[in-house]
Amino acid sequence: MLCGRCNRGLGLFDDSEELLEGALKYLRKKRDREVECLPVAGTAPAIIQIDGGTYYSTDEACSYLGVSRDTLNRMSKDGRLHKYRQGFARTVYYRQSELDALKAIRKVDDGDEGDD
Repeated sequence: MLCGRCNRGLGLFDDSEELLEGALKYLRKKRDREVECLPVAGTAPAIIQIDGGTYYSTDEACSYLGVSRDTLNRMSKDGRLHKYRQGFARTVYYRQSELDALKAIRKVDDGDEGDD
């Protein structure tokens, strides 16, 4: 049984074998860390390349960092991340290099909260 997001996502393919095969190709490349956009009618691409930089949509950025949308928004509001848009589109993107910096290991001071 599929979750609601997967079911809605599959519905966007309109039973098109060509689109489904394209999605499978995209997932295989993504698994191998080769980033390429898969345009789906009526949706903005999840990952885009601009001027040599890679940008992730909000959902992709959440998945990449393993955080919720609320956490991602908090990181943006407190200055740890910047939001980007392409042209006049409403879709928000996050730069991969900024996401990578958040994932990097860092020294923790004794005063920082967290698990020991």
